[in-house]
Amino acid sequence: SNKDTNALRAVAESALKDGQLRCATLVAEALYGWQPNAASEALMATIEVARGRFEPVAAHARAALAADPSDESPRVQLAVALISLGRTEEALAVTAQPAKDPRIQALLETARSFARAGPAPGGSPP
Repeated sequence: SNKDTNALRAVAESALKDGQLRCATLVAEALYGWQPNAASEALMATIEVARGRFEPVAAHARAALAADPSDESPRVQLAVALISLGRTEEALAVTAQPAKDPRIQALLETARSFARAGPAPGGSPP
């Protein structure tokens, strides 16, 4: 039920905030396997950010955006992933469209400035 998925998502988010990445990952993966949807895709993207795995972040963020285009927050995750992967042009394209939510817009603008700055010395993203 929707109540169950909301509860599982809350548990995973809480575990992630507490630094319990392993627990958060297990719960999020169970939720994702049980009911893949925009919310579970976005949660998996967040988990993958914490794990430093940016190809899966991009895949989950794209899936979340496809499932629910009204939720703009996965655009930030996608931009971060693309910047981290050195895919600057894609990151600039993702951040070009203004967000309705001013908080999301601020994050997109920050990501856009990182993308414009390019890789930091030593070849790693800023």
